[in-house]
Amino acid sequence: MKLFFPNGPVPPDSPAYVERPADIKVRYLALKGASVYISGPPLAGKTSLLFRSGFLLLAQGFSFFYLRLTPDFPPEELEGFLKDCTGSGDKCIIAVDDLEHGGEMAITILRRWVSRHPGVPVVAAGAFFPLPGEISPLVDIALGFFYRPHILQLVTLLGLKGEEAKRVASELYRWSGGYPYITQSLCTALAEGKSLQEAVEDFPRRDRKLLPLLMKALEETPEALELYRRIIAGERISFNQVVPLFRRSPALRALFRSDERGFARLSSPLLGKLEGAQELIL
Repeated sequence: MKLFFPNGPVPPDSPAYVERPADIKVRYLALKGASVYISGPPLAGKTSLLFRSGFLLLAQGFSFFYLRLTPDFPPEELEGFLKDCTGSGDKCIIAVDDLEHGGEMAITILRRWVSRHPGVPVVAAGAFFPLPGEISPLVDIALGFFYRPHILQLVTLLGLKGEEAKRVASELYRWSGGYPYITQSLCTALAEGKSLQEAVEDFPRRDRKLLPLLMKALEETPEALELYRRIIAGERISFNQVVPLFRRSPALRALFRSDERGFARLSSPLLGKLEGAQELIL
């Protein structure tokens, strides 16, 4: 049986699915007929949350319709999809994924449609970073990273118990920063029999999704590369300096996050030595 899912959505009925506060908020609002936008970094579990919400709401009598936007998806076709969903005549929940690929036109279409169809819940998701009120009337819900208890849930799937499970969960949290994709990747390596140290050391060599995405974002955004250089050098950078970059390159949300004092930090210690970044800095 497959335990972990770093390379795709976690099945909604899997014990490896980790519920976070955003899950509860989404289901509560959808049952009330409200529409939401799940905002978060790439590979943070947004698609998994969409499928999980649809899976659980099926028991409440909903039909579930899902659309994933791609860079070449014509935004105007979004209206046709929305119309077809409501034409089913059933109580439904409509999921629109990767909203950032539709650009401003897709966001405008979605906002207009939601305003005209109150009570029909749309759950959109994406890495697009909205300004306050920008996505209204959809409710903006931030999808956070894992905390230690979330990671402990995954560690128990490895058969670890008691203090040993807590120790491994704490170490995983330290190295992953709670980033869901990195956590799932490290757990996959542990399930294959690697030690935690081996899993950490192998991550840069094994990863084919997150690290290439971040390198591309840094290459295309010189300001982000400069901030990355300054942060790994130990300089304190206000997180407000980073936020505008998220608007230009949503993928950067995977690299930078805010600490408890409003300063920018890397999302995980494993992102402090991106292969190729040093050459770009020099």
